[in-house]
Amino acid sequence: MNHVNFFNQNGIEVSADWVNLRNDQPPINKNLQNIDHFNFDDLAYLTLSALKNSIQGFEIYQLNSNFFEPVLYTGDYIGGVINSNLEMMTNKLCYTVQNKNIFVGIFNFERMAISNLFKQVIQIELSTSIGVVTWIAKRQ
Repeated sequence: MNHVNFFNQNGIEVSADWVNLRNDQPPINKNLQNIDHFNFDDLAYLTLSALKNSIQGFEIYQLNSNFFEPVLYTGDYIGGVINSNLEMMTNKLCYTVQNKNIFVGIFNFERMAISNLFKQVIQIELSTSIGVVTWIAKRQ
């Protein structure tokens, strides 16, 4: 059985490009969508914490903005790896942390900013952390 089928059959929506190259939409754990509020937070955090313990530079955040709606909303969790090679992040789904606010968007190296689907832009010069999103746990 190939890896994509294995993930999809176990409730994790993932594409072949992500499994093979890590350059497509990050996996989405569909198993977390039908869990009540309390259990969702616990399971999402435990799942992402396990990744943090096994992947160097992995960070976990619960979104506190709707900047990347309608894809991600406040309360969703993301996990990603801190990246110092900003040029390699171009056109990828990335996160940035600024003044305790977590924003997710598409990174543009030339503009040194992330943008959302409505062409709103957040410059990254004030970021305390920036990286590529590799896992998403959606509340909805």
